[in-house]
Amino acid sequence: MPKVSNHILKQLDSEDKKYLDKIENKLMVDKKLLHNTCRLVVKKVGQKDVSDFDKLQGEQKLQACMDHLAISLVSGNIEKQEVDDILKKK
Repeated sequence: MPKVSNHILKQLDSEDKKYLDKIENKLMVDKKLLHNTCRLVVKKVGQKDVSDFDKLQGEQKLQACMDHLAISLVSGNIEKQEVDDILKKK
């Protein structure tokens, strides 16, 4: 099971770590939700600054999406509410 990279985890408080674990567990079982979350990251950060998620599959896609999501949450590029909205649309 992929986890957010250790160097990124150091920047997160325990609440954020729990939040990302919850999201990751949902993304692991729902490919559509993973796709939509990756699209949010691209929309908010820009394709040139993130992995090309469409070229990745399985655990690599999940790992890349979770790492970029964590960075975006820490940096303020993405708000938790935006992620929660995607989870609710499912």
